[in-house]
Amino acid sequence: MAHFEIMENFTKVPNEVFLIIKYVNNSSYIILIHIVRQTIGYGKKSDGISLSQFVEATRFSKRQIVKSIDELKNHRIIKVTKQTQKNGGKSYNRYELNLKGIDTLVNSMHKGSELNAQGVVNSMHKGSELNAHTKDNRQNTIEQKKRERLNPSFLYFKFSDSLKAKKTDEYLAHLIAESEYIKSETAFKIAIKKKLAREDKEQLQDFEEWYLNDECTKLLEAYKGTKVLHATKGLLEIKSIYTYFNTSGYNKDNYIYMSFVGRKEEDKEVMGFKNSTELERFIKDNEY
Repeated sequence: MAHFEIMENFTKVPNEVFLIIKYVNNSSYIILIHIVRQTIGYGKKSDGISLSQFVEATRFSKRQIVKSIDELKNHRIIKVTKQTQKNGGKSYNRYELNLKGIDTLVNSMHKGSELNAQGVVNSMHKGSELNAHTKDNRQNTIEQKKRERLNPSFLYFKFSDSLKAKKTDEYLAHLIAESEYIKSETAFKIAIKKKLAREDKEQLQDFEEWYLNDECTKLLEAYKGTKVLHATKGLLEIKSIYTYFNTSGYNKDNYIYMSFVGRKEEDKEVMGFKNSTELERFIKDNEY
């Protein structure tokens, strides 16, 4: 058997880095590998990396890079430190691998998988007992899938056909404007539309985040500072409007959230809304 010789120009990557490949998006993992290369690869604990450097190394759009960095931060896989120049101006963020955070993530996911597997086994066992003599199992499964199809989890499938077409065109224009490496816009548009139609989860999530960010930006421009009367806390002022994926719970029960502040420090409130129409109706009904 041939002996594999370690060469000097190799980067030694901690084993923990390979364990999380199944827990993050592909783009986030590629960003992580670049951070490892720029830090450990050069014998450094951390390194300042600009967005343009990430773009050059990965060919991702800046928006995709920011999204991937946020995912890595939220999972505590990396540490990001903001830097300022001596004159007070902005500088590159510094990035550092967080091995303890990776260990915590992997352990928590492993325990969750064990619990889920046990739950599935128990559920299947109980289900087998209950349905052993039922002739309509297959039909029930088909009907369940139909119900799930009629109640999709992504906003994209909740739009009317006309709104879906309009927002898809706007989304494609946004992606093209953000990317520097598209050879054929026509081929690019076709590829993205196919991904959306095939229910590619990563593409649908990206569409949803773009759409909700756009909606929240417009709503905030229109209503920030607006005063409303709250049932228990009196007069409150709209401070921020943001999406569900900017909340700690990442709860999709409501897609848009609005935070308020009052005269006193304790007079704070957060409310969730299904959509922008529901939010604007609330403001209209309660504006002071």
